[in-house]
Amino acid sequence: MQNKTVTILMATYNGGEYIKNQLLSLQQQKLSSWDLFIKDDGSNDATIKIIKDFQAKDSRIKLVENNAPRQGAGKNFLSLVKYSVTDYTIFCDQDDIWLENKLSDMVAHAEANKVAQSLHPSIVYADGYAFADDTGEIDFSGISHNHAKNLNGFLFYNGGYQGCSIIFNQAMVKFLCEYKGVVNLHDDITSLAAHAFGNVYFLPKKLMLYRQHAKAVTGLKSFDGRLISKLRSEVDYLLSKKHFAVKESFFENYKNDLTPEKAKTFHYFIKFGNAQSKLSQLLYLVCGKFTLNDSFIKLLVKFVLRRKFDS
Repeated sequence: MQNKTVTILMATYNGGEYIKNQLLSLQQQKLSSWDLFIKDDGSNDATIKIIKDFQAKDSRIKLVENNAPRQGAGKNFLSLVKYSVTDYTIFCDQDDIWLENKLSDMVAHAEANKVAQSLHPSIVYADGYAFADDTGEIDFSGISHNHAKNLNGFLFYNGGYQGCSIIFNQAMVKFLCEYKGVVNLHDDITSLAAHAFGNVYFLPKKLMLYRQHAKAVTGLKSFDGRLISKLRSEVDYLLSKKHFAVKESFFENYKNDLTPEKAKTFHYFIKFGNAQSKLSQLLYLVCGKFTLNDSFIKLLVKFVLRRKFDS
């Protein structure tokens, strides 16, 4: 690497109950050459005090002071990207716990795939263990069960890969700093940009404890391991309107920069979202060669059993 320091970005909001453990886990990383930029989104608990206590003892920790109104997790994370001048940047949630080899293993995998040298916005994402904050129960099956080989396999995701599992290059930093379009969550946009313009690499290692609690913004997992529970879902729609709006906006802003093949994929996806009849929707699914977890059958089953959008 030209710059072996990794920039870690953390957006906080009322994380006083959890953030100390996360900061301690960062300090225990085998790869110790990192800088952490934290931006708070208007906490009214002990979050800021805890951060400043750590900051006073560790020069790598930097609190970005601001008086801006609350903007939500997605915009808060994206507002931090401009502080990264390193080869690699990684998102970090306030309430997780990183295993000591998370940074070193992810950087090594990125280096093996020449991610830093790429001129295209690219990412590496890794797996983790979900754990229940109230019981301490750990789901050893991991949190990354769905993977997309290409844009056709990603567009029907309602969200991106977990932001706290993503490390990315300077080309992605540049893209995110200049991003034009609707913002819902930072990981959705980062994952989408990598599939649209760059490369996506999965590191099949569980490198963090992904905390599950009632205050979590996203990513709640089920700890019921029964087969019937895995088959049953409370979600009765195929697409989230918020995530569809992000992808529709992304296409409108970047359609002239896409390859003809990827522009066509987006075109069929938007057509699917705007189509009224089931027959027309099915036609666009087929023409777009869409999949879920590399399976058209899985996507087709969800298409048949669920309504198109959430309410």
